[in-house]
Amino acid sequence: MKTIDIQPPLQVSAAPPQPIVLTLGFFDGVHRGHQAVIKTGKKIALAKKIPLAVMTFNIHPAVVYRGVSETDIRYLSTREEKIKIMQSLGVDYLYVVHFTPDFAALTPQAFVDQYLVGLKADTVVAGFDYTYGKRDVASMALLPKYACGRFDVISVPELAEDGQKVSSTRIRHALDSSDIDTANDFLGYTY
Repeated sequence: MKTIDIQPPLQVSAAPPQPIVLTLGFFDGVHRGHQAVIKTGKKIALAKKIPLAVMTFNIHPAVVYRGVSETDIRYLSTREEKIKIMQSLGVDYLYVVHFTPDFAALTPQAFVDQYLVGLKADTVVAGFDYTYGKRDVASMALLPKYACGRFDVISVPELAEDGQKVSSTRIRHALDSSDIDTANDFLGYTY
């Protein structure tokens, strides 16, 4: 797996040599819900015989959008742990976008044009609740409109357990309650 840091704006040299299946998300903890998104992308990439890429961020978007201190964010995984899990899931390219104020200010159309099209996305895969564009104004439901037929869009449905979404927040709550079994179940591996 090749890991590429992207300091906005995207440089042409960051683009892969061929079209890709591009999965999107912050992927903190790379829990079972995230794994479902990446595995969906991998299945499509294998069928199309093209590489699988993941686009994530170096910091949580809340640091820029809400002014939360980087030290106040309780990450479930380090960058190195994320990389190791992504490799185990068969990711070919890992794009780590530096979530800067300029990147955060992109309109949804600019995000699609500059990053998704710029990275040669043939298919874009993300969870049903993925948002993008300035202040997360656009949703997966709107992505086909912004794509303008330039790539396929796959929205992965919610993964729920006991009627609640498997999420990084729920895993943090389980860890806070010393409920390691639940955290490990949601993660799909031992924390």
